[in-house]
Amino acid sequence: MMPRTHVMIGALVGALLSFKFNIAFTDVIIAAIFGSFVDLDHVVSHWQKSGRLSISDTLRVDVKGLEHSRTPWIHGKYGLITMAIPALIAYYFFGLKYGLLVYLPFLAHLFFDFIVPYSNFGKVIYKFGHYLIPVTFEELILDVFTFDLLMASLIYFSIIA
Repeated sequence: MMPRTHVMIGALVGALLSFKFNIAFTDVIIAAIFGSFVDLDHVVSHWQKSGRLSISDTLRVDVKGLEHSRTPWIHGKYGLITMAIPALIAYYFFGLKYGLLVYLPFLAHLFFDFIVPYSNFGKVIYKFGHYLIPVTFEELILDVFTFDLLMASLIYFSIIA
């Protein structure tokens, strides 16, 4: 999945935490960041292969090989432990709400990476500036649904008015 989908899913998880906690818009932003933070392993993989540490180069080059650039320390079996460390630090210093704002978007990231199969069905690659933005039919449907649910949650919980 592309980072934009993970940002929206992370933000949605943050907004849905309003069922239990008092969530502000900045908390939703924190959840969105940690929802896509996991994809930094693609940048590390690209850096190891090319010697260039660049997020924009990774996005441009990795469009075709996104599924093959995962590293096991985040998308694999060690990912749960790797992301538990910042979550435990957030929990220890800031409380349960922030521990969950760090860890639950990561779990949602992994969940959606594994349940939504990577496919080329209806795949279109758009060029936006010097970026290539791939959109598959499945991810487009998920993006629209997630965005609608996110906006409804933000309004319902009065996170934005």
